[in-house]
Amino acid sequence: MLTAERLNKWGMNVDPTCELCRSYFEDRDHLFAKCSYGNQLWNRLLNWIGQPSITPQSWTQHLEWSLTRGKGKSAQARIFRMLNAEIVHAIWNERSMRIFEKRSREIESLAREIAYTCSARATHDVNRLIHNFQF
Repeated sequence: MLTAERLNKWGMNVDPTCELCRSYFEDRDHLFAKCSYGNQLWNRLLNWIGQPSITPQSWTQHLEWSLTRGKGKSAQARIFRMLNAEIVHAIWNERSMRIFEKRSREIESLAREIAYTCSARATHDVNRLIHNFQF
């Protein structure tokens, strides 16, 4: 991923500050594990599906946690895998939208959009479980 850290290593002069939280140096670990915006988004959606919140300290830790939570064929594992993909995609898109379009979305708005997308893409059996969740 072309994070600010990578672009600067390649000699490009870009602002190294995370566009989402505007507080820390943007690298993969920060963007997907440590960023307060990303963590709030994760925790809001984990709360939606009735799972405990997380605070990983690195991308590797996040990846290991995701692989464990998404393992198996249960409806909960399938929901988690779908949610994981949507959140990672949304974080990257939100970052890009802030950089290139100078627009941003609030966490609650983005979380609702992700929940809707997961519901729309879910198979019938998974969708039954999703409809039991309270947003």
